[in-house]
Amino acid sequence: MFHFHVRTVGRESIVARSAEDYRTSIGAPVVSSDREVGRMGRVFVKLRVMPSDVDVDLNRVKDEIARIKISDVEIKDMAIKPIAFGLKAIAVLAVMSDAEGVVDSFIAEIGKIEGVESVEVEDMELL
Repeated sequence: MFHFHVRTVGRESIVARSAEDYRTSIGAPVVSSDREVGRMGRVFVKLRVMPSDVDVDLNRVKDEIARIKISDVEIKDMAIKPIAFGLKAIAVLAVMSDAEGVVDSFIAEIGKIEGVESVEVEDMELL
């Protein structure tokens, strides 16, 4: 038997199938046998790093991305991918905590690298 919990936030209603889902929706710590209190999940993030010019050395940019040290961010793979008309981008696959600000700070650090025009999140999935 399912019990549904409804909470209205502004104009949106959050419907949860269980008390645990409800606690999660309101930001309360989740307590269960397989999770620690307040432990954050992990996310798989795919980023596209666009260079500012076709002449940017993407191997140098890759090396600089690999040197970024943010706690709880693991770079799993990087590859140079063709986009169009000779323009290439760097695809970055990383696993990190889904804690607030981790993805944003990683993107900001990549954006500081000379020759990087933009960084976009192509995909993000909870692991």
